[in-house]
Amino acid sequence: MPPTPDPTGAPAPVTLLTRLLDYILEQAREVDPQGFDLAEARDFTSRRTAVSGLPGVQLQAVAGDDGDPVWMRVERLQERSPPAPGDEQASALLRVPVDPSHMGPTPDEQAIGARVVALLHA
Repeated sequence: MPPTPDPTGAPAPVTLLTRLLDYILEQAREVDPQGFDLAEARDFTSRRTAVSGLPGVQLQAVAGDDGDPVWMRVERLQERSPPAPGDEQASALLRVPVDPSHMGPTPDEQAIGARVVALLHA
C-alpha cells in the first residue's frame, strides 16, 4: 500500500527516508575521505564567530530548496579580473594573469624593450 500523503503537502516519511538513503549511498561512492583530513590544515576556521561576518556566508538564515533547514550556505565565487596595478606606467610594463593559480604579475619583456628603445631615442 502506498504511503498516505501529508495534508500539508510535505513528502511522506518513507519518501524522505528513501531520499536520505539514496544520498548516503551516492556520497559513499563519490567522496574520498582521505581528501578531508583537516588535522594538517592551516588556517582552518571551525568557529561560528570566525565565519559569521564573511561575505557570501549565511548561517541558519535560509531553508534549502526542499524546505529543510540549512545550517550554513556559502555562495559560489564569481570569476572577476584582477585589479590593475595602481601606477599607470607600471601597468603598461606588466602582464597580470587572469588565472588565480599563477604567482602574480610578471614583467612584459616586449613592453619593457620598447620603452627602453623609446627612452634611448628621446
